[in-house]
Amino acid sequence: MVHITSKRLENRKRKTVFKVYSNGDSVALFVNGKEIKTISAENCRQKGIFIFKSVKLEKGENKVKAVAKANGKAFEDAAEFTAD
Repeated sequence: MVHITSKRLENRKRKTVFKVYSNGDSVALFVNGKEIKTISAENCRQKGIFIFKSVKLEKGENKVKAVAKANGKAFEDAAEFTAD
């Protein structure tokens, strides 16, 4: 399972934070097709909560995707955000 939180908060600052819930072994965050960072579950402060800080968005529309890996399978969630 993987879920990008706060999807209703569509308008974001150009430098923002994304929180992702997942029961996967790791979660990778992509912005406009480019991988930003992968976080391992063992590096999370709270189990199942993956925090991606200082994510830079492009001005205008941005496509964000989170990909979780668990037991050799990939699961993903996606959303679109607008940056000032």
